[in-house]
Amino acid sequence: MVNTILWRSAAAAALSLGMMAGIGAANAAELVFWSMWNEPEPQAAALRKVMDNYTKANPDTTFKVVWNGRQNQTKLRAALQAGTQVDFADQDGDQLAGGLQKEGLGYEIAADLGDTKAALLPGVLDLYATGGKIVQVPYIYNTVNIWYNKEMMTEAGGSVPQTLDELFTLCGKLKESGKHALVTEGNVGFYQVLYFSHLLSRAKGSDAMIKAFEVKDGSGWSDPAVLEAAKTARKFWDAGCIAEDARGFQYPAGQQTIALGDTMGELVGSWLPTELTETAGADFPWVPSISRPLRAVPAR
Repeated sequence: MVNTILWRSAAAAALSLGMMAGIGAANAAELVFWSMWNEPEPQAAALRKVMDNYTKANPDTTFKVVWNGRQNQTKLRAALQAGTQVDFADQDGDQLAGGLQKEGLGYEIAADLGDTKAALLPGVLDLYATGGKIVQVPYIYNTVNIWYNKEMMTEAGGSVPQTLDELFTLCGKLKESGKHALVTEGNVGFYQVLYFSHLLSRAKGSDAMIKAFEVKDGSGWSDPAVLEAAKTARKFWDAGCIAEDARGFQYPAGQQTIALGDTMGELVGSWLPTELTETAGADFPWVPSISRPLRAVPAR
């Protein structure tokens, strides 16, 4: 998962090159930034620091920030229809690609991107390019793992699973003690899809889901690996790995059970420890699992 910034003006596009390459590039007196973060969140503080540092190096450029939270793109679309000035905005990259970018509401970065590309992982800048046009710049990589409570795992007599069978065995141990190995948020659809997509990607490659969607006649979903991944994802529920009442959880009720010691962990992005800092505490024994436990579908 990648969080990206969608550029909506030439000045903001110049800003992106300047920030990535460490040079002064924007000449606007004030740039308006609409963000998917809430102001109290650590990521908002980090972004504010970046902007403050940029202004310090380029006094002619200042920023006006609107912290909208996760509904940023929805609010932004309405604001743009009303003629509100917004120079750049951030959101999950896939959401922007299927939303404002698809609607042609992004500004193409046409300058030399050599220095910017060098600052990013190979291929990431082109991840959401359309027809070779780049309007989004990634700035956060969210890794998805099973984030678990190491102490709870040790108390159950387990260790980091190296196979899916070992993970299900650990689930059984925790269930016997009245706990659950994993939890999810019942009302967050993409959290449920993570199990399926993780399993499918290990069978058919990281772009397996995209390729399946791109087959217009739907035949991409007829691959045996798709059915196998779906069956294995269902097994997490059938085997009692995931708490039964998680079906009715409303975010963030699920992850709160981890902080309270009722659940060992969750298959989710690397934002989880940050989101639970207040309730779990800064000294919570977080450990991200390796990805191998979910490699259950036969490789190609």
